[in-house]
Amino acid sequence: MSKRDYPYPPDEFDQVDLAARPKEVHAAKRSAWSRAWPFLLVVVLVPAAAFIAVKLLSGPVSTGTGEQPTAPVITAEPTTQPTEPATETPGETLTPPPEEPPTTEPVPGEMTNFAIPITVMNDVSDAYEGTRDQLAARTVAQLTTAGFTAASASGEHVENGRATSKVYYGSAEASGTAEAVADTIGISAGQVEMDAVRAASAIVVSLGDDFREP
Repeated sequence: MSKRDYPYPPDEFDQVDLAARPKEVHAAKRSAWSRAWPFLLVVVLVPAAAFIAVKLLSGPVSTGTGEQPTAPVITAEPTTQPTEPATETPGETLTPPPEEPPTTEPVPGEMTNFAIPITVMNDVSDAYEGTRDQLAARTVAQLTTAGFTAASASGEHVENGRATSKVYYGSAEASGTAEAVADTIGISAGQVEMDAVRAASAIVVSLGDDFREP
């Protein structure tokens, strides 16, 4: 029915104040999704934000490259056990093992050959301050007492009336023995000489005016 066909005259109810009527009374209803998405957004975003905050506070966040954060490696320091001191039994003392003396090979010329032939000659002059008779024999006895087993006195003289006593040896191997002979009878080491002609393979002692018996 249109307004033209309406049989009744208009009254105060037909006069509608458009400004005073409720707005959007006849508007279309909103869909269920438009009403629900704000709540779903809150439900998703709030836990995600809380998860990220916990990760940031507790440690580094994975970068997504597949690399795992490396945990610090703690190496334990080796522990050394204290060495217990050696205990002694009452009445027993610990003695260290005896040290073996170093063995050294003898050097040729430093060894004393007590069996080498030794000839003692009396070559003092008339000015000798001592007993000239049997001087060579007494010197041989002194060498024999010291351990030399082949010493003998000779009536021949190397030099008659020499002023300085000498000890001659014939080879380098006999040098040590010649020095030992000189030391035994009181002749200086500076008066020991090598002379292969006079001594050959033996030792020859020539007593001079400087010789003094012990």
